Amino acid sequence: MAHEVLMPALGMAQDSGVIVAWHKSVGDHVKAGELLMEVETDKAVMEVEAQTDGYLSEIFSGEGEDVPVGQAIAVIALTQDTPASGRPSAPQPAPVITPETGTAPADRPATASPPAARTEKPAGYRILASPKARSLAAERGLDLSRLVASGHPQPYHVADLDLLTDMEATTRVGAATATRASAPALALQNLFSWLETEIEQVPGAVLAAFAAASYRAAAEIGIVTVLVREPTRSTAVFVDPDRSGLAALVPTDTSSAPDLVLNDLTSERGTEFRPGEGSVPEFSVAFEGDRVVATLAATTVSLDDDQRFACLDDFVGRLDEPLRHLL
Repeated sequence: MAHEVLMPALGMAQDSGVIVAWHKSVGDHVKAGELLMEVETDKAVMEVEAQTDGYLSEIFSGEGEDVPVGQAIAVIALTQDTPASGRPSAPQPAPVITPETGTAPADRPATASPPAARTEKPAGYRILASPKARSLAAERGLDLSRLVASGHPQPYHVADLDLLTDMEATTRVGAATATRASAPALALQNLFSWLETEIEQVPGAVLAAFAAASYRAAAEIGIVTVLVREPTRSTAVFVDPDRSGLAALVPTDTSSAPDLVLNDLTSERGTEFRPGEGSVPEFSVAFEGDRVVATLAATTVSLDDDQRFACLDDFVGRLDEPLRHLL
């Protein structure tokens, strides 16, 4: 007797699921409780186990396909020589699989949302990747969409992250490469509190001074014009802020194009920023818990790899010991 594998309902409001990956091939022997496939819904990618022993005799839906809940997607037969049925059956009520157990709850009947008509999603509509690949990519700061843009076939697994790492490390002329670093935040937070209460100075001005000094040393240039952007204040421009005292750090009325952009996110909850399309290097500074995180995005036109790392390292050193660099 053959057992049909149905697209499960992984949530009460789910109409369909996308098959991220099959962990078994046609002809493979499977055991009940063994990982069979991974399915993505709007909320998560979940592992689905086989519900019976046998042989995977047919697969009706391939990786990347969006399948209505309750529709047959495969067949597990008792023997390897079971004849193929040739087509999937109509959608049937599918078991609701809970994240805790991966199986249908025993204390209530399995239910499913009404099946939805299958719709074709355009290429790139969603990124298909195994949970482990997603987790490792997030830990390493890797962007899976770069694999999509390169045409690398989905779904993605851990082995694909090596290629993505190489892609992230490749610096293309004319394209900004972002590098992050962090330091303890306490000294900088204390300085900001003192600035605003004692001399009414804004944090962005001090950050502009640190950025200008670090960029000047790395790029070996003279005058440095810094454009400061801060979500709760209007933009301000500082010329050579690293060569002025704290009281003299005032915006300059100039129409000159900036040599450097400083995104001050220290008053925001967000920590990420999207650099502009130009060739001007951009710093961003934000607090993450007890750390201050700095990002430098620059093209090879403005800073080569060695200069970019040296510039960011010097800048983070100033954030770590701000008073030493202001005196």
